[in-house]
Amino acid sequence: MKFEVLDDKYLFFTNKNYSLEEEGDISTFLKDMFLIINEIYSLELFGYFKVDIFIDEKIGVFVEISKLDDYISYGKKIDTKVIINRNNFYFKTNDLSLIYQYEPIYRKDNYYYVSTKDVDNVLDLLDFCEIDYRVNEFDLKL
Repeated sequence: MKFEVLDDKYLFFTNKNYSLEEEGDISTFLKDMFLIINEIYSLELFGYFKVDIFIDEKIGVFVEISKLDDYISYGKKIDTKVIINRNNFYFKTNDLSLIYQYEPIYRKDNYYYVSTKDVDNVLDLLDFCEIDYRVNEFDLKL
């Protein structure tokens, strides 16, 4: 589990796999996440937030939380607009020797990328490569 505050965005990561197939699952996940942020990181959030959830079965869940408004509805401290993305994550590196055995290898802006779906044991690359959860396969070149 990891939590960062960047400018006007909060980033939350958990490697725990959650089943976010139904609305109740999403609601439980969000409640747990906001409780963790409040209790462990001592940050009490309130208002209306855009919550982008990025899911990869092999890596976990990245969440970007952006405040949209200070609006608070009656009886609620937090209200959310949720967007769920179920794309594969990519390992990003500038050292081709780390990922040469995996195929296909993509390129973009002097970096090499390999999809997590093409890596049998993602733990082999976690310490040496950056995880890019926002990049899309269509943005990359073979």
